[in-house]
Amino acid sequence: MYFKTNLDAPKAKLISIDIASPDRANWKDVIPESEKSVFDAVRCCNDKAMCAYLENASEKLRIYDFTTG
Repeated sequence: MYFKTNLDAPKAKLISIDIASPDRANWKDVIPESEKSVFDAVRCCNDKAMCAYLENASEKLRIYDFTTG
């Protein structure tokens, strides 16, 4: 499962957690924290993540493809 979190990432990031093995040591960063933008929202659909970021008082949309990394 994928989760947006600000744990150890004040501007937020996307992580994956294997529910069968949910120990924190097994969590993986999928989309790391951005240095200049705040990760505001995410929607996942068909192997893609559409992410909204706040940057310089405006919204930015970035699309990530899970199949290509």
